[in-house]
Amino acid sequence: MRVPGKIMNKLLLIFFLVGMTTLTIFALMKEVDRNENDLQSGISGVISVDPFIASELVKTDNAHIFLIDPETRDIVASTVVDTFVPPTTFYIGEQNAFQPLIPEKNYQLLVIVDKDGQVEIPSHGEVAGPITAPLPLGTERYAYLLDHVYSAWPLKH
Repeated sequence: MRVPGKIMNKLLLIFFLVGMTTLTIFALMKEVDRNENDLQSGISGVISVDPFIASELVKTDNAHIFLIDPETRDIVASTVVDTFVPPTTFYIGEQNAFQPLIPEKNYQLLVIVDKDGQVEIPSHGEVAGPITAPLPLGTERYAYLLDHVYSAWPLKH
């Protein structure tokens, strides 16, 4: 039995659409799983700036975000937000770590806005926020405030 050309074209189109829809749904489900795993292995939120020091910032500044081990005061992960324009969202975690992070452990955050590429050496117009209290991995929607002019590297060398 021979299938007419128009019917065959319609069947091929339906088969193609079903296949593409299935592949798209599969890819979206994998992406949702990946994003959920990332969120559980890091800390995310929003960085904003105190209005009294906001005038120090320019669009070419970079925000350096550090994850600190509260026991050793060592930096265990870092990332940079290029062309930092607040408020901006951030994520730091396993994918930014120098070694695997311990899921049950809490970590501290530090954000420093750098102008000259030498984040450990303060220069005019750079701002920072406090070293936070220890936060568990999986923390979301953390509100971090840059609240002072950066004047000294707050960690040991």
